[in-house]
Amino acid sequence: MRGEYQTRQKREMTRFLSEHAMQSFTPEELARDMEAEGVHVGQTTAYRFLESLCRQQTARRYQDARGLTRYQYHGGDEDCDRHFHVMCSCCGNMFHVDCEMAGKLAEHLYAEHGFRVDPRACVLVGLCGECQKGGDERGADGTEERDRGL
Repeated sequence: MRGEYQTRQKREMTRFLSEHAMQSFTPEELARDMEAEGVHVGQTTAYRFLESLCRQQTARRYQDARGLTRYQYHGGDEDCDRHFHVMCSCCGNMFHVDCEMAGKLAEHLYAEHGFRVDPRACVLVGLCGECQKGGDERGADGTEERDRGL
């Protein structure tokens, strides 16, 4: 039956995303990566499922530095809204920054500049450790960092 098939796909996508929590995917990447594990999920099904997770507030949707819409499953972790995020301009992944220094930056911006940071929307862009190891120093626009004065 079609309903059972959808339920199995949803279970498989939930399992996959739980195993890759905090990684980000486009619907195309999710479908491709699951196919590599032998689970067929169409891109449209992946898109609809990821959107439903956003409505349930167990995933977040964002645009990476290249303008691609990506989804990050966090399983409803409420702390996700309480800390800064950093995004790699090369691979597009977003990471959590939950440390004392980030909090001190937010405090400084408020105390000294009257600016209250919204951690849910605060994303710093740069290069992640993996992309730095790979030697890829291109930014989202394809230019080298040294060409952009960084």
